Amino acid sequence: MATRRAPPGSPDAPRPEPAGGAPGPESPRRAPVGRPGAISQDYFGSATFDADDFDDPAGSALRLDTHDDGQPGLAQAADGGALDPGDLDDDFARGSAAAAQIPQPQMAKAPRRRAWPTGQAPDSGAIRIDGVEVTLLADFGPKPTSMVGAPAYALRVARRKRVLTAKLKEQAAALSEAEYERDCLVVAMVRDLRGSILMVEEGQKLFEPVLAIERTALERRSALAGANAEYDRRSRDLDEQKAAVERDASARQAAVDQRGAALAEQRRLLERAEAKKKRLFIEIRAIVEAAEKNPETMTAAQGARLAELEAQVAQHKPELEAAARTVEAAQAQLSSAEEEARQATRKVREAERVRRALDQEFQKEIGVRSHGVSEVDRQRLDAFVAVGCAVLAARGKLVDVADDTLDSIIRAEAVVLDRMTVLEKTARALDAYDKGLFKQGVALAAAAAAALIVALIVLVTR
Repeated sequence: MATRRAPPGSPDAPRPEPAGGAPGPESPRRAPVGRPGAISQDYFGSATFDADDFDDPAGSALRLDTHDDGQPGLAQAADGGALDPGDLDDDFARGSAAAAQIPQPQMAKAPRRRAWPTGQAPDSGAIRIDGVEVTLLADFGPKPTSMVGAPAYALRVARRKRVLTAKLKEQAAALSEAEYERDCLVVAMVRDLRGSILMVEEGQKLFEPVLAIERTALERRSALAGANAEYDRRSRDLDEQKAAVERDASARQAAVDQRGAALAEQRRLLERAEAKKKRLFIEIRAIVEAAEKNPETMTAAQGARLAELEAQVAQHKPELEAAARTVEAAQAQLSSAEEEARQATRKVREAERVRRALDQEFQKEIGVRSHGVSEVDRQRLDAFVAVGCAVLAARGKLVDVADDTLDSIIRAEAVVLDRMTVLEKTARALDAYDKGLFKQGVALAAAAAAALIVALIVLVTR
C-alpha cells in the first residue's frame, strides 16, 4: 500500500539516493502522462501516488519504501536490487514521448499580411518634393540685385506663369481622370460585394447613406421621366396642329398660285381684246383723217370699209367688256386666296410660337431636373466610394476582397499619386517667385509707361 507523502515538486518532497547513501545526480522530474479516465485530481491537488503514475500498471516496477523510523528508504526494483538512477531517465524519456502524442490545441493562423489600398488620395501637402526640382521647373531666373532689374524680372515671371498655368490645367484634368478611374474601380468592388456587405451589421450601417441617396435618385429620375413624357405628349400634339396648319397654308398658297395663273390668263385675253379694239380704231381713224383732209377724194369703198369697221367695233364691245369683267373676278378671287393664305401663314407662325414657348418652358424644367439627377448621381458615386473606403480600411475584417481587385485599385492609386505629385510640383513652382519684387517690378514698369505717355503727349501738343 502506498504511503502518503508530500506532493511532488514541494520543498518537503524527498529525493531518492543511490545505494550506499551517497548523493547521486538529481534526475529531471517527469511530467504526468495522460491516460483514459484521468481526472484533474490525478495531476493537481492529490497527496497520493499509485504505481501507475509512473507508467507501471502492475505496481512492481517502482515503489518507495519507508523504514520504521519514518525516514524514506531506497527505492527497490522488483527483483529486490537497488534502482539505478538511469532508470528514472528512461522513465522520463518514455513519459515525454507519450506526452508528445497527446493532441495539442491548434493555434489560429495569423491573417496573411498584404498591401491594402485606401481608395482615397493622399493629402497634397504631405507629398515631399525636392525644392531644387521645384526651382528648376519654375525657371523664373535669378533675382535682380537692384531695383533696376525688377521690371525685367516681373516680365519673366509673368511669361513663365502663363506657361505653368496652362500646364497646371492640363495636369489637373489628368488627375481628375485618374481619380475617376480609381473611383470606378472602388464602386465596382462595392457593387460586386454588396450582398456580402449587407449581410454584416456594420455593412448595413455603411449602406444607409447609399440607400437614402438611391431613393432620392429614384424620385428625381421618376420626376424627370414624367416631365419628359409630358413634354413629348404636348410636343406631339403641337406638332400635329402645326403640320395641319402648314398643310392648310400650303393648300392656300397653291390656290393663290392657281388663281394667279388664272388671272394672268384672263389678263392676256383682255389685252388681246383691247389690242383688237385698238387696231379697229386705228384703221377707222386713218380713214376719217384722210376724209377730213380731202373730202372729194373719199370713195365709196372707203365709206363701206368705215361702216364695216364701225360694225366690228360695236360687235367687239361686249367681248371686251366680258373679258374685263372676267379679269376683275379673277383679281377678286386672287385677293381672297391671298388673304386666306396670309391667315394660314399667321396660324403657322402662331403654332411655331406656341411650340417655342413649350420648348422654353420644359427646357427650364427638364434642365433643372436633369441637373438634379446628375447631382444625385455624383452623390451616389461618392457614397459608394465612401463605402468602398470603409471596406478597404477594414482590411478584410468586414468582407474578403479578391487580390485581383485590390491590385487593380493599388495600380490606380499609384497613377493618382504620380499625377498628384506632378500637379503639386507645378503648383509649387507657380508660386515659387518673389512676390514683393514682382509687385515692385510691375509698379516700376507702369510708372515708366505712364511717363512715356506723358512725354509723347507733350511732344504732340507742342
